[in-house]
Amino acid sequence: MPRLEARLDEWAERAAAGAPHAGLEPVACALLEAAERAAAGAPLYPFGHGLSYSRFAYAKLVVPKKAAVGAPVVVAVEVHNAGAVASDEVVQLYVTDAEASAPVPLRALKGFQRVSLKPGEKRVVRFTLDERALSLVGPDGQRVVEPGRFTIAVGGKQPGLKGTADAATTMVLSAELELTGAAKAVAP
Repeated sequence: MPRLEARLDEWAERAAAGAPHAGLEPVACALLEAAERAAAGAPLYPFGHGLSYSRFAYAKLVVPKKAAVGAPVVVAVEVHNAGAVASDEVVQLYVTDAEASAPVPLRALKGFQRVSLKPGEKRVVRFTLDERALSLVGPDGQRVVEPGRFTIAVGGKQPGLKGTADAATTMVLSAELELTGAAKAVAP
């Protein structure tokens, strides 16, 4: 349903006829569709959405299969400017805690780096996840790192989005990490 009150009656008539955007200018259709997506809770422009003058490819994602609770985790990925012009890419790292004992975000941005690459240039980008980056706030209000499975996703956009929010000039790679050992409290 559009958020433009002046058009609600006209929109309602068209919706009842099964063609809510029939006869509207393309710009008006786009605005109404954007408002409908926003009302449905889908982000119009998620973090990492955008256009580039080039295309970027990701390869050789390195994530340890296992790490001890509280130990730093080093993640590396190779970024390649596969396009014909020099351009910048914002390499983003997201963490998903698959076995959290408390509610956590579906995915959380835990690091990002801007890299400038010439056409054909490749560069290895590294991130270090400390215990705070892999922690959660438990029901008792205390921050803790728990053992369990995590998904580490690295790329030029937010993982898991499809459709108009999906930037076609970049990609995302992911790998699994298992933290082992006893849960550990993290200093505030």
